[in-house]
Amino acid sequence: MCEACLRRVGQKNVYNTPCPMCRQLIIQCIKKTELVKTLKDFYPEEYRARLREQRKYLNDKFSPLPHRRTALAQTQEDIRNRILGQRNNLQPQRAKIYLAGFVLLIMIVPVVSLGKAVVNSAIGLVQDIWTWL
Repeated sequence: MCEACLRRVGQKNVYNTPCPMCRQLIIQCIKKTELVKTLKDFYPEEYRARLREQRKYLNDKFSPLPHRRTALAQTQEDIRNRILGQRNNLQPQRAKIYLAGFVLLIMIVPVVSLGKAVVNSAIGLVQDIWTWL
């Protein structure tokens, strides 16, 4: 499927998007570079027209490609919802204590096992929560 069609299919729920053909959940979208090159070589006019159409669609409304959430992303979202969802019930000091505990948990897990990108996204999550408190 083309990128614009995949983005349209996944607009409502990026993480649990079923394939329109077989109805299985889409786990990952990988661009087929050889197919793109072949299409560009054999059908240059149609390829350029379709590319213009895709760019127009992507400029109008951006939606991420469908994918599955990693376990860490799910955990981060659960923690964010728990802290922010209870924000009105908690005093700010208590919420900040929970957040500090989460920060310590992130620091305990070695960067080598998770990777720098995951740690940076976790730090961004902490900064988002801190600004909400």
